[in-house]
Amino acid sequence: MATQTVYFSGTFKWAKLTEKNASTFPDDDKGPFCSVDFYFDNKDDLKVFKSFKTRNTIKLDDETGEMFVQFRRYLNHKTYPQFGGVPDVKIKNEDGSLAPFTDLIGNGSKGTIKLSVYDHAYGTASRLEGVLVTKLIPYEKEDKGSEDTPKSEPKVFNDAIPF
Repeated sequence: MATQTVYFSGTFKWAKLTEKNASTFPDDDKGPFCSVDFYFDNKDDLKVFKSFKTRNTIKLDDETGEMFVQFRRYLNHKTYPQFGGVPDVKIKNEDGSLAPFTDLIGNGSKGTIKLSVYDHAYGTASRLEGVLVTKLIPYEKEDKGSEDTPKSEPKVFNDAIPF
């Protein structure tokens, strides 16, 4: 398959699309990456995405039961440097014009993602190329609670593991 560019509309959660809030995994030697948990608005689009049979895992949201996919882009692509860096993020203004966007994106924001889908040594892969925010939910920092807020106790299971 030649590289294809595809666009999907949906809802964003846990968008980390700037260098400042990029994610890392301790055991990942690929370094920091930008990512977004993407919930497809149109179930037919999800079927189209599934048809590419990429290595992306379709996950189930624990709270809502909705399916989503986490799309990533590494800041420093070791093999192909041109594929690294922050994805192109824009916001659609009220007048319909597009502007670069570098602020944080709150959960529940809506928009469109741009992906490259391509053949890879291990199968088909996708790369996050861009994000267009069409409805911005302002990012709000989680309230960790005050000292007066009771903390939930961890669940303790004393039984033997059943499997």
